[in-house]
Amino acid sequence: MAPTKNKSSRISHNRKRNIMMLLPALAWAALIIYLSTGSAVALPRVTSLLEPDKIAHAAAYFVQASLLAFGLSRAGYPGRVALWGAVIGSAALGILLEAVQWGFYPNRFFEFPDIIANIIGALGSTLLSNYLIK
Repeated sequence: MAPTKNKSSRISHNRKRNIMMLLPALAWAALIIYLSTGSAVALPRVTSLLEPDKIAHAAAYFVQASLLAFGLSRAGYPGRVALWGAVIGSAALGILLEAVQWGFYPNRFFEFPDIIANIIGALGSTLLSNYLIK
């Protein structure tokens, strides 16, 4: 008789596979965290969402949400759960990093427009993914 895999072995394998599917999103999140918390020269405050800084925020979180949605869907989460999980997770990362900058980095600013740009980027990813999946 061939040996059978027990349930804990399958769960362990699935957990490893799920983590592997999320590695690109986790690596991108690590890069965002590094860039958001690294020492930098204090920049002037900007309030327009069309400034290069805000476009960079939207692009970074567009990629973050895309990688996270892909990883979640490959890990077995249904399409809408993966897409909205990616938006919520990416937005939460952006809000948390803004709070960390405000609380722990005196040369960095908490900027509400950054949070809006992050959410726009994450939502843009979801809208594009939803369009491409149909």
